[in-house]
Amino acid sequence: MNASYNELVAVNIADYYDDSSLNDYLYKMNESINRCFDRLLSDNLAPQAIVEFDEEDYIITHDDYFYYMDLTQITDLFRLDRVIYTNTGSIEPNHDFLLEGDTLVLSYRTGTYKLEYTKVMPYIDDTVADSDTCDLPNEILRLIPYWIKGELYEEEDANLAMAAMNVFEARLMLMKKKKIRHQTKVVDVFKGYYD
Repeated sequence: MNASYNELVAVNIADYYDDSSLNDYLYKMNESINRCFDRLLSDNLAPQAIVEFDEEDYIITHDDYFYYMDLTQITDLFRLDRVIYTNTGSIEPNHDFLLEGDTLVLSYRTGTYKLEYTKVMPYIDDTVADSDTCDLPNEILRLIPYWIKGELYEEEDANLAMAAMNVFEARLMLMKKKKIRHQTKVVDVFKGYYD
């Protein structure tokens, strides 16, 4: 952050850990990235996924009334956000469900269940190689440098740090607006009026 591109000539980032003007930033960078990921999780902006309920793919038992699904089989699950139930000609976009620890309990009905969930964010530690990649959308990856600069550059130049954090917050706000669901249920307003 405080070096020009002309100064950064090494092929391997590990070569910079001996440089006293750069190593402090390098040592602090991993935890800064993790705090960025925590912020995205707390703002509900972590990547999401949908998996279709399939008895062959997951350990599922049932009785006459309920399905019991072992959620530990979804290895990248951080939080279950909603269950979507569909049957011929109908859809319930926010179907009722119950969590009992790592077990999901759903009503035993014919039809299809889809689970929409928030994915686990990666954790960056000393074992992560500099050549590793993150399986995250580009929209999120482009935010990380602004967060890092906003956090780590604060002592060097508070104005540059604040400008970087302002860009981060503005882009975060755009992502939030994009994510808002405007309608989750269809309500029959006139039900009973003509009955």
